Amino acid sequence: MIFDDDMTDPFPVVTPRLIVRPYRSGDLAAIAQRRMEIEGGDMTPGDAEFKAEQMLASYQGMNARQHVVLGAFSIEDGETLRAHFNAHVTGRGPGEWEIGYHVPEGQRRQRYAGECVQAMAGVFAAHLNGRALVAQTPVTNFKSRQVLTRAGFQPAEPPPLMSGRLYFRLRLAA
Repeated sequence: MIFDDDMTDPFPVVTPRLIVRPYRSGDLAAIAQRRMEIEGGDMTPGDAEFKAEQMLASYQGMNARQHVVLGAFSIEDGETLRAHFNAHVTGRGPGEWEIGYHVPEGQRRQRYAGECVQAMAGVFAAHLNGRALVAQTPVTNFKSRQVLTRAGFQPAEPPPLMSGRLYFRLRLAA
């Protein structure tokens, strides 16, 4: 449970192929693998495990009304990480959340990111007072642009001081 009051906890969210839920202590290996992919060759497995423990502690200490970090796991075993999803309140408007996602190298080109993003849009509208989701991606990341447009996001005007990135917005049903 990520909410500490009487608010309905929507997790896990189940799609045809994914279980989207908060990370648990048993997910350290998946978090460590993700860290190693992001950091590249500069990180040893021991360093990745240490950072994964720190990250898990920070995820579990977050205020779900301001920041959400989730894993999208295989529905077959509930443990194989298919995508990482996070979101935070932007402060640019009421109910506006900025989302981000990462798909592990071996899981790409299978549309897990899009499936997770689409499922989470409904959660933000129904449970987190979301009015809009926004996302940004490097101009060169064509695949991420496809994920966002397939999920219904539209190109939008970027905030000031953002260069080399494209900005997208999805209005959520009230």
